[in-house]
Amino acid sequence: IPLFVADRLAFAGSKGPQLPLFVDKSDCVMSYQRLRSGKSSLPEKPNVRSTSLLDELYSMEKGTRPGVSQLAFYATADDVNRAASMINPLP
Repeated sequence: IPLFVADRLAFAGSKGPQLPLFVDKSDCVMSYQRLRSGKSSLPEKPNVRSTSLLDELYSMEKGTRPGVSQLAFYATADDVNRAASMINPLP
């Protein structure tokens, strides 16, 4: 399963910055663009890198991935909206 990450993209979390791993490249780019709109010092286009779920899990298991506690997996925006509608259906 491919995962995408944009350099310099992080979200605030209760235990420090969370580094998002996206399952959809367009969600990764949109999140970067939203962050950039508030911080104009970021480059116009994100540097998006790809990895795989298997590679990330393997590095977590072996302890070779620094900052594992900062990683956060993000589903696609459509999947999140679909799940929210299942939990709170419209009247």
